[in-house]
Amino acid sequence: MADLDPLINQWYLDMEHDALFYVVAIDEQEDSVEIQFFDGNIDKIPLNYWYLMNIEPAEPPEDWTGALEKVDADDADFDEAEFSDEPWSDEDEEEEDDDRSD
Repeated sequence: MADLDPLINQWYLDMEHDALFYVVAIDEQEDSVEIQFFDGNIDKIPLNYWYLMNIEPAEPPEDWTGALEKVDADDADFDEAEFSDEPWSDEDEEEEDDDRSD
């Protein structure tokens, strides 16, 4: 049984079904909790059922694309070579503006 109150944007693991989900919203008028599973499915459960569930807080998944529609691998990745550890400066922007005006 869950002694935990639902927290919006908190990830949980349903131990009974081995399902990772997070709380999207809490509807106090309907006494319900809206949750989204890692695979993207959304469910609304009664608040009294929440407290009967065998759940525990969980870390967010490393693969953040799970709940999204199909994400092209090229869109999900980035090339670290494009980034620099050097701080950004106004001079960098001025150089880009000069390059555009050529």
